[in-house]
Amino acid sequence: MQPPIKPSQWINIAWLGLSIFLFIFAYHIKLWNISCAWFGLGAYIFKCIETYYWVYEFDYEQMCERKGVFNVTREYINYYRVKSIKVEEPFIMRLLGLSIIHIITSEQYKPYVKLYAIKDGSTIKDFLDNIVLKNKVNHDVHEVDMFNTNK
Repeated sequence: MQPPIKPSQWINIAWLGLSIFLFIFAYHIKLWNISCAWFGLGAYIFKCIETYYWVYEFDYEQMCERKGVFNVTREYINYYRVKSIKVEEPFIMRLLGLSIIHIITSEQYKPYVKLYAIKDGSTIKDFLDNIVLKNKVNHDVHEVDMFNTNK
Protein backbone atom coordinates (compact mmCIF):
# COMPACT_ATOMS: atom_id res chain seq x y z
CA MET A 1 0.00 0.00 0.00
CA GLN A 2 1.00 3.60 -0.50
CA PRO A 3 2.33 5.33 2.62
CA PRO A 4 0.47 8.47 3.74
CA ILE A 5 1.44 11.61 1.85
CA LYS A 6 1.42 15.24 2.91
CA PRO A 7 1.30 18.50 0.98
CA SER A 8 4.57 20.38 0.78
CA GLN A 9 5.21 23.31 3.10
CA TRP A 10 5.98 25.36 -0.03
CA ILE A 11 2.25 26.16 -0.23
CA ASN A 12 2.77 28.51 2.75
CA ILE A 13 5.33 30.73 1.00
CA ALA A 14 2.75 33.53 0.57
CA TRP A 15 2.09 33.52 4.33
CA LEU A 16 5.84 33.85 4.94
CA GLY A 17 5.93 36.79 2.53
CA LEU A 18 3.02 38.43 4.34
CA SER A 19 4.76 37.92 7.67
CA ILE A 20 7.98 39.50 6.43
CA PHE A 21 6.06 42.39 4.86
CA LEU A 22 4.18 43.13 8.12
CA PHE A 23 7.41 43.08 10.13
CA ILE A 24 9.13 45.46 7.70
CA PHE A 25 6.05 47.72 7.63
CA ALA A 26 5.85 47.81 11.44
CA TYR A 27 9.58 48.52 11.70
CA HIS A 28 9.45 51.45 9.29
CA ILE A 29 6.54 53.15 11.01
CA LYS A 30 7.96 52.36 14.49
CA LEU A 31 5.01 50.27 15.68
CA TRP A 32 6.76 47.25 17.21
CA ASN A 33 4.29 46.98 20.05
CA ILE A 34 1.32 46.78 17.65
CA SER A 35 0.09 43.23 17.30
CA CYS A 36 -0.35 43.44 13.49
CA ALA A 37 3.36 42.75 13.06
CA TRP A 38 3.05 39.60 15.13
CA PHE A 39 -0.19 38.59 13.43
CA GLY A 40 1.62 37.71 10.19
CA LEU A 41 4.16 35.55 12.00
CA GLY A 42 1.40 33.83 13.98
CA ALA A 43 -0.62 33.20 10.82
CA TYR A 44 2.42 31.76 9.06
CA ILE A 45 3.22 29.43 11.97
CA PHE A 46 -0.40 28.29 12.21
CA LYS A 47 -0.57 27.59 8.46
CA CYS A 48 2.64 25.54 8.72
CA ILE A 49 1.16 23.51 11.58
CA GLU A 50 -2.09 23.11 9.64
CA THR A 51 -0.19 21.85 6.59
CA TYR A 52 1.82 19.47 8.80
CA TYR A 53 -1.40 17.82 10.01
CA TRP A 54 -2.94 17.63 6.51
CA VAL A 55 -2.53 13.99 5.45
CA TYR A 56 -3.80 11.76 2.64
CA GLU A 57 -4.00 8.11 3.71
CA PHE A 58 -4.54 5.22 1.29
CA ASP A 59 -6.24 1.97 2.25
CA TYR A 60 -7.21 -1.01 0.07
CA GLU A 61 -10.81 0.17 -0.32
CA GLN A 62 -10.71 3.95 0.16
CA MET A 63 -8.57 7.00 0.61
CA CYS A 64 -8.90 9.42 3.51
CA GLU A 65 -8.12 13.13 3.61
CA ARG A 66 -7.43 14.17 7.21
CA LYS A 67 -7.26 17.90 7.91
CA GLY A 68 -7.29 20.09 10.96
CA VAL A 69 -5.33 21.13 14.01
CA PHE A 70 -8.00 21.63 16.66
CA ASN A 71 -11.03 20.24 14.83
CA VAL A 72 -10.05 17.23 12.75
CA THR A 73 -12.07 16.32 9.65
CA ARG A 74 -11.72 13.01 7.86
CA GLU A 75 -13.25 12.62 4.41
CA TYR A 76 -13.29 9.15 2.88
CA ILE A 77 -13.52 8.43 -0.83
CA ASN A 78 -14.17 4.91 -2.05
CA TYR A 79 -11.91 4.02 -4.95
CA TYR A 80 -14.70 2.49 -7.01
CA ARG A 81 -16.42 5.91 -7.05
CA VAL A 82 -13.50 7.67 -8.76
CA LYS A 83 -14.43 8.87 -12.23
CA SER A 84 -11.26 10.58 -13.44
CA ILE A 85 -7.82 11.68 -12.31
CA LYS A 86 -5.76 14.56 -13.69
CA VAL A 87 -2.23 15.67 -12.80
CA GLU A 88 -1.42 19.36 -13.11
CA GLU A 89 2.11 20.76 -12.84
CA PRO A 90 2.17 24.57 -12.80
CA PHE A 91 5.54 26.12 -13.70
CA ILE A 92 6.64 27.12 -10.17
CA MET A 93 5.54 23.76 -8.75
CA ARG A 94 7.41 21.94 -11.51
CA LEU A 95 10.59 23.72 -10.47
CA LEU A 96 10.04 22.37 -6.94
CA GLY A 97 9.07 18.87 -8.09
CA LEU A 98 5.46 19.26 -6.94
CA SER A 99 2.12 18.72 -8.64
CA ILE A 100 -1.62 18.96 -8.09
CA ILE A 101 -3.75 15.85 -8.51
CA HIS A 102 -7.42 16.48 -9.36
CA ILE A 103 -9.83 13.60 -8.69
CA ILE A 104 -13.47 13.66 -9.78
CA THR A 105 -15.71 11.23 -7.91
CA SER A 106 -19.36 10.30 -7.63
CA GLU A 107 -19.28 10.72 -3.85
CA GLN A 108 -22.19 12.72 -2.48
CA TYR A 109 -20.22 14.82 0.01
CA LYS A 110 -16.90 15.02 -1.81
CA PRO A 111 -17.40 15.11 -5.60
CA TYR A 112 -14.06 16.80 -6.19
CA VAL A 113 -10.76 16.03 -4.46
CA LYS A 114 -7.61 18.10 -4.91
CA LEU A 115 -4.32 16.70 -3.62
CA TYR A 116 -2.29 19.88 -3.52
CA ALA A 117 1.51 20.29 -3.63
CA ILE A 118 2.26 16.56 -3.81
CA LYS A 119 5.74 15.26 -4.55
CA ASP A 120 6.02 12.81 -7.45
CA GLY A 121 2.44 13.29 -8.62
CA SER A 122 2.69 11.00 -11.65
CA THR A 123 3.64 8.04 -9.45
CA ILE A 124 0.71 8.75 -7.13
CA LYS A 125 -1.59 9.02 -10.18
CA ASP A 126 -0.38 5.65 -11.51
CA PHE A 127 -0.94 4.09 -8.07
CA LEU A 128 -4.46 5.54 -7.93
CA ASP A 129 -5.25 4.37 -11.49
CA ASN A 130 -4.27 0.80 -10.60
CA ILE A 131 -6.12 0.63 -7.31
CA VAL A 132 -9.24 2.31 -8.76
CA LEU A 133 -9.34 -0.22 -11.60
CA LYS A 134 -8.92 -3.15 -9.18
CA ASN A 135 -11.70 -1.84 -6.93
CA LYS A 136 -14.06 -1.27 -9.85
CA VAL A 137 -13.48 -4.85 -11.00
CA ASN A 138 -13.87 -6.23 -7.46
CA HIS A 139 -17.13 -4.32 -6.90
CA ASP A 140 -18.35 -4.91 -10.49
CA VAL A 141 -18.82 -1.18 -11.06
CA HIS A 142 -19.49 0.11 -14.57
CA GLU A 143 -19.92 3.75 -15.41
CA VAL A 144 -22.94 4.77 -17.44
CA ASP A 145 -22.89 8.26 -18.91
CA MET A 146 -26.49 9.11 -19.75
CA PHE A 147 -25.67 12.66 -20.89
CA ASN A 148 -23.01 11.78 -23.45
CA THR A 149 -24.81 11.05 -26.73
CA ASN A 150 -21.62 10.60 -28.76
CA LYS A 151 -21.16 6.88 -29.33
